[in-house]
Amino acid sequence: MSYARRGRSATRPREIPGKGWRDVLVRVKNELSEDKLTMVAAGVAFYALLALFPALTALVFIYGLVANPADVQQQLNTLSGIIPQEAQSLLNAQLSSITAQSPSALGFGVLGSILFALWGATKGMKTLMEALNVVYNEEEERGFLRLNGTALVLTLGAVLLGVLAIGLVVVLPALLGNLGLGESVRSWISLLRWPLLALFAMAGLAGVYRYGPSRSQPQWHWVNWGAVLATVLWVIASFGFSFYVSHFGSYNETYGSLGAVVIFLMWLFITAFIVLLGAELNAEMEHQTQVDTTEGEPQPMGQRRAYVADTVGGSPGHEASERSATRAQYDRAEQRAEAKSSRQSQPTRRETPQKPSAEAYFSTHTSRQPSASAQFNLEQERADEYLSRLGSVAKRHPVPTVLIGIGLTWFWLSHHRPTDMKS
Repeated sequence: MSYARRGRSATRPREIPGKGWRDVLVRVKNELSEDKLTMVAAGVAFYALLALFPALTALVFIYGLVANPADVQQQLNTLSGIIPQEAQSLLNAQLSSITAQSPSALGFGVLGSILFALWGATKGMKTLMEALNVVYNEEEERGFLRLNGTALVLTLGAVLLGVLAIGLVVVLPALLGNLGLGESVRSWISLLRWPLLALFAMAGLAGVYRYGPSRSQPQWHWVNWGAVLATVLWVIASFGFSFYVSHFGSYNETYGSLGAVVIFLMWLFITAFIVLLGAELNAEMEHQTQVDTTEGEPQPMGQRRAYVADTVGGSPGHEASERSATRAQYDRAEQRAEAKSSRQSQPTRRETPQKPSAEAYFSTHTSRQPSASAQFNLEQERADEYLSRLGSVAKRHPVPTVLIGIGLTWFWLSHHRPTDMKS
């Protein structure tokens, strides 16, 4: 069957066959233009630039509670080659100003500083959540408290993942040095840091994909694939963009002192676009199957409170001949209901047909004259329609209407004398 060959009954992404994946990828390509993903990613990048420095402040403050805040800058230096050099210089300057604060400033009042920084970073997360609503074809239905609370929790989770990543890169080598392990063993264990960092990034993206959009939460295996794709593409794109800026780019010559800011904003745009691309893949994977992809008890299509779960995406080249499973199910249900209703309305052999009402009889037999009440109602409707037309004409042409009204009044008064009116 065509549905089986295209993965319409898939319960997991890996159950989608080759033809189904072709449908998914073609729809992803089409959705990139329909959702105007480049424009949406540009907006996310702009707000991410405004929210990044408050997020860095919160990260340094939280990490400073348990370790040396200067380790954050050391962690950033290990990412040279992935992050463009100009962007890294901007981040280093901001981190230097944060870590230059006295230990008392980082200790006392740190809770208020963390909350203030997190609130500033939450605005960027809310922008990303709105972009995910565009990708998943959803309208924002969460209230003020729930929306801001979700954004705050996701922002705090991203900051905590950053703290864990810093501890993994900075603390792990020191622990290995104290254990007295061999050089080769320490080298292999040190290499494991980067796959673990990738896992942290995938986990963070999966959480954003799951809880960011305003919809019923999808099952985890319907968001993991997009998180893996986004992480891999981000590493490749960051390396490629950094290499291009270092060897071929002329941003500093074109933009002067603003070159570093432009490069950093461009890198954020690439990052935002890749994150939204992973969300598009997740959405179209859910759109490929008619099985319930949301958490909880399976619900019928149309009651899952998620557009991509309540509908089924079309197949390229078959849009005209293949309707979605939702529409087909609804049509079949309506046909069965109409057939049942028609069977019940037809008289049986033991039943005598009911005499039609007068209105039904007059509607089918136009030769008969309607009753006086029906004639009065018809004339009343015609009069109302005539008056409404006069009103619309008067609104469009007020001056001629007034002149015509004065003329008609004078004509009536001149031909109807008071004696005639009394008689």
